[in-house]
Amino acid sequence: MTIGFVILAHQDLHRAEALAKYLAENSCPVAIHVDLRAGSAQFRLLENALQDIENINFVPRRRCDWGRFSLVQATLDASKILLDGYPDINHVVLTSGSCLPAKPVSQLKSFLSQKSDVDFIESVSLESEQWVQDGLNKERFTLYFPFSWKKHRKLFDLGVKIQRRLGVRRRLPFGLIPFLGSQWWCLSRRTLLRIVNDPRRRHFDKFFRATWIPDEAYFQSLARLHSIRMESRSLTWVKFDKSGKPCILYDDHLEPILDSEHFMVRKVWAGADKLYTELLSHNRTEHSTGKGDSRILSQPFKRAKQVQAPGLIGNLNAGRYPTRRLDRPDITGQNYTVIAGGKHLFPNLKSWLNNLPDGHCHGNLFGRDRVEFPDDDPFYFGNLTRSRALRNYASHGFLRNVIWNGRGYNPSIFFDVGDMLRGGDRILGDPNATVVFLKEAWLVNYHNLVRSGGNLTYTAKFLAAAERRHYSSLFWESTRANVLEFELLDVIQSPTEYLRTLSILTSSSEGQPLIDMPEMIDLSRFNSTVRGLRNEGFKLNTDVIPKPAVGKPASATPKLVEK
Repeated sequence: MTIGFVILAHQDLHRAEALAKYLAENSCPVAIHVDLRAGSAQFRLLENALQDIENINFVPRRRCDWGRFSLVQATLDASKILLDGYPDINHVVLTSGSCLPAKPVSQLKSFLSQKSDVDFIESVSLESEQWVQDGLNKERFTLYFPFSWKKHRKLFDLGVKIQRRLGVRRRLPFGLIPFLGSQWWCLSRRTLLRIVNDPRRRHFDKFFRATWIPDEAYFQSLARLHSIRMESRSLTWVKFDKSGKPCILYDDHLEPILDSEHFMVRKVWAGADKLYTELLSHNRTEHSTGKGDSRILSQPFKRAKQVQAPGLIGNLNAGRYPTRRLDRPDITGQNYTVIAGGKHLFPNLKSWLNNLPDGHCHGNLFGRDRVEFPDDDPFYFGNLTRSRALRNYASHGFLRNVIWNGRGYNPSIFFDVGDMLRGGDRILGDPNATVVFLKEAWLVNYHNLVRSGGNLTYTAKFLAAAERRHYSSLFWESTRANVLEFELLDVIQSPTEYLRTLSILTSSSEGQPLIDMPEMIDLSRFNSTVRGLRNEGFKLNTDVIPKPAVGKPASATPKLVEK
């Protein structure tokens, strides 16, 4: 098994030098491209340091600007050098000068030897998912982008504005369906050869030259045309902050890096001497691919994101802003709990909650088809009716009356994909509400539908889009509800913490052990459902269910989303 590496470098060339040496000394051919923006003196030092090492090739330099086709062209040039010069290469990995191997190269070779014809590239469909965190999505393919976003921001924005007014819409090359994904991939020799030597490549290149950020779309789209087996995921860990910049890895991230399931990580700080020493050591032993959980390395950055969330009332600093309408009165008379997504995983959750001491679960109070009271009665305390027309006429007053007339209990309600968004707006603006949000619970709902058969691609797109709208609303400036966020995979592996949280919030059973927990649905083929959706182009945070870690049960600790 021979693996080739393409390294794109533009700064801190001494770190790119260390990475290239490590890879070449582990029998991996390397093609390294150094951006022309890097000084000539730095490049000469790099060239002199690597000139006597076999398997290292320098790619003709070109100036690479962010968001432009030059990055794709440099990658194509480097790939062709590896494919032509090393006929025994099985896979090519695209990496950067600020990447490091999270696992020894020998471990990556062993992994790929079992998947010789598989391509690992995140390739997300524009039709099914909003892959872009912020900014242009479909328009990056339908408009022209002659100006650099970084250098000529005003001209860039003006060009987009004018094209929108004129109704400009570029034609896609025949047969090409645009996909998006991480720039960092691992492609098989067969697929990469077909992309580089595609007879229509001139037409594809012309189209992507006018596309914004083509390095996140070129290989992701063309691999769909040529791959025979694809796993829509990257073997390189990378995470972006709210402003779209990559999160930086430091020395204190060593342990989660080793526990991660990824084989490469970026972006590593150039001053992280400990990381470079440990991860580029030739004496490394093969480390377990973690606990089978791709989110381990992301946890520190998720916690940092929560701390940075704007709006803590009365707590102001340079990075935090006060929420508007601080004097807004509470809209309900007591605390209550809103459960989003849990009923899909636990079908008997409502009856379980109602059997808890002082438990009082309404079900889907804002369901589009019906109003659910605790015992499915047509009337509730205060002579409230389950008429949808009356509820919809004044959803604000309806919620306030339901909570007020349930005094003496610990009221809770379900709120799921498909429920009235207007009701959800009222809830999120209420500081008496605690929302327990189960991320990507729509996968369980979809899995239940798949078991009944049929083509459900449209349904998956609808459910995913609806949950994205629900989740984004948790971060509105107007949100005053308390939000507890659970990961679906955590709850599947260890439901106790999730159910204990619900029991504490919805009953007077705090401190008492959980007895007769509700039964979880059958998830025997859930892994197949998740893999199928990801390979169809869905971007999922939920991974397949791993085998339990020996002696270390999974945690399902909620994350408080601060407002």
